[in-house]
Amino acid sequence: MSFRTLLAAILLTVACGGSSEFANPFAERVWDSAYVLYRTDTDRQVCGTFPVEQRPEGAYFVTATHCQHNDLTYEIGKGDGAPTHSARMVAKTEGDFGIAVFLAEGMRVKPVSIGSDPAIGNSIYLAGRPHAQYPLLVSGIVSGPLQKAGFFPTTAASGSGMSGSAIWCVAAQAVCGVQIAHYSQQPLLSLMAPLASQLAQLKWRVG
Repeated sequence: MSFRTLLAAILLTVACGGSSEFANPFAERVWDSAYVLYRTDTDRQVCGTFPVEQRPEGAYFVTATHCQHNDLTYEIGKGDGAPTHSARMVAKTEGDFGIAVFLAEGMRVKPVSIGSDPAIGNSIYLAGRPHAQYPLLVSGIVSGPLQKAGFFPTTAASGSGMSGSAIWCVAAQAVCGVQIAHYSQQPLLSLMAPLASQLAQLKWRVG
C-alpha cells in the first residue's frame, strides 16, 4: 500500500466518525476479529491473526504460513497496548501460500464464523494494521479464480503487517480466506488463501 492510499484510508476513517462507530454490525464483527501476532524478542508486530476456535486449553488462531519462523517466540494481542498472551505454533500447511495455526494457552476469545471457499465476484472485508500503524478496515472483491499455487487474487488493498488477517465474505457473513500477500506496485492486487480448504488439509474440525 502506498503512503497516499494509506493516508486516504485514514482520512476516510476519521471523516466517517472514527473507529468507535460502524456503518453496520457486520463491519464491527470484522473489526473485532483482528488480532496482532508479535515477536517476543522485539515486541514488534509480525502479522495479523484471528481466532478460529476456543477450547478448554486456550484459543486457536490462524495466520499466514510465512509469518511463522521456528527460531522465534510469539505473543498475540489486540494492539494499542492491550494485554498479550504467549502463543506457539501447533500446525501449518505446506507451501508459500498456506496457513499456520497458533495456540494461545489460557486465552479466552470469541472465534470467527468460518464459511466455505469464495467465488469470483464475492465482496470481501478485512481489518488489520498496515505497517504496524493505524488499524484499518478495507474492502474489495475476489477478482479471479483459484490459482494452481493455492490462492485467489483480490482487489482488497492492504499493506505490510496485514498478512494473516481474516478475509470475510459479505454474503456469507463469515471468514472465507486469509490475507497472504500484497503488491505495493499494484494496489488492487492482493492474494488470499481459502480458509476452509486450508483447514481441511490439516484435518482440522472446528468444535
